[in-house]
Amino acid sequence: MQLSAANPGFDPHRLLTLGITLPPARYPDAARRVAFFDELLRQVRALPGVRGAAGTTALPVNAVRFSMALPEGQPMVPLAERPMFNIQQVTPGYAAAMRIPLRYGREFTDGDDAKAPRVVMVNEPGCHTRGETLAATERNVKEAIALYLESLVAHGEAIPECRVTVPA
Repeated sequence: MQLSAANPGFDPHRLLTLGITLPPARYPDAARRVAFFDELLRQVRALPGVRGAAGTTALPVNAVRFSMALPEGQPMVPLAERPMFNIQQVTPGYAAAMRIPLRYGREFTDGDDAKAPRVVMVNEPGCHTRGETLAATERNVKEAIALYLESLVAHGEAIPECRVTVPA
């Protein structure tokens, strides 16, 4: 199979990406970094011809931020025995800017902040859910993934590699 013929899950046409590293001395805390990127995205979105702008910790084809996690309520196990997750943080508007089709659910919004119920988006657009508690979110995510996988099998489609995305 030719890589150029594979569907990357987003529309790469007329897409510009760039990496930004903020100097720690000028942006020592999360609040200042968030304010910088909020203002940057506001200004970029206002430019003529810009259809969308968003931020992410990793681009879809380069998402290499793996984290070993210990889900809440699970017994303590050595680090090497914990499940691995590929975690990617995104700002509101990411799916629209990347032209990632959402089959169900919704994009992250400005309301999906640290005070809001936990929200996750699994890399397959059909798997998107939320919950009032971590336990409820976990149950909903499992159900969304199970229903999606059932749909893939029913339609004879391949099961993709999984990536978890959380609001930035």
